[in-house]
Amino acid sequence: KRMLKFIQWQKRRRGSSALRWVLKAPHHLRQIDVLFKVFPGAQVIQTHRDPLETVPSSGSFIHNLRRVYMPDADPVRAGQQRSAIYARGMLETLHYRDRNPAAPFLDVWFADTVNRPLEVVRAIYACVGLELPADVEERMRAHLEHNRRELRPPHSYSMEHFGLSEQQIRRDFAAYRARYILPRELSILADLEAIQRLKHAYFRCVDTASLAELRTLLHEDVVVHFVGGSYETVVRGREQYLELIAGLVNNQMIAQHTGHHPEIDVTSETEATGTWYLHGHFYRLWDMHHVSGTALYRDRYIKEDGRWQIIESRYESLCEIDEVMEQPPRLTAHYLGKVGRDRQSG
Repeated sequence: KRMLKFIQWQKRRRGSSALRWVLKAPHHLRQIDVLFKVFPGAQVIQTHRDPLETVPSSGSFIHNLRRVYMPDADPVRAGQQRSAIYARGMLETLHYRDRNPAAPFLDVWFADTVNRPLEVVRAIYACVGLELPADVEERMRAHLEHNRRELRPPHSYSMEHFGLSEQQIRRDFAAYRARYILPRELSILADLEAIQRLKHAYFRCVDTASLAELRTLLHEDVVVHFVGGSYETVVRGREQYLELIAGLVNNQMIAQHTGHHPEIDVTSETEATGTWYLHGHFYRLWDMHHVSGTALYRDRYIKEDGRWQIIESRYESLCEIDEVMEQPPRLTAHYLGKVGRDRQSG
């Protein structure tokens, strides 16, 4: 504290207001009770990421720092020391927060800083009672655009090189992972299952003209963009899209959407993206055409009131085959013929 006061005095001598300190100090986790005693008005932003990822990475970082001055630095020592330090710090902070449930902590998950960084920044500003200036946010956007994570070279290492094992990290960080990591992973798994069910229901509702149920799967502001072999259509709004579908799956149509190979990313507690591979057959009985092909669906999903809905969907055809049928198909069942809108009446 004395050193911070001295630096603050220097800043004021240079004309800076020096009103608030922002410290990046993971070692505070080991003395969190002392931190609040010395700085009773402190607010702590605690970041969370699975120790299975952070501990080996930290061991690699510390080992490479030591190699600058000690070419024969021991990687095992570096890894085991960092693991022990972090395990103690996590446990100390867990115990402190259990004893002081009203302590001013804001929890931030690593995945959120990657997938929606500006929302995280806004939450931090709000937590400490500050407003995020528009020009500062704009500079952040520009920085993110020019420093995207996927453009950086990967950091390659193995935990075994640093004397670590998955079993040991799971054991040493069991309490922390049970509190902050596993519940989120289980929540994500539940979200993945819910989104898959949502999209499967979407395909079924389209093929069976189940418009009332389809309405519940779509956000009221849904935007759907179709890019086919010879057409491109954008539909905005749920009711407009439902009207389009009602006209397509009429009583003179047979539709078959088979969606599979989902690639879903839950980017936050309320947002997700997904890519689906589609194989489809469409029989237009009124003009004797059979259209088949494959396509990709690229979706955005949003969770409101605990339920996932489709808010954006882009359909892009990969291949499309349009064949004229020489004879009408011999139908022994035709569900849309019974429930689809009468094509003649529109």
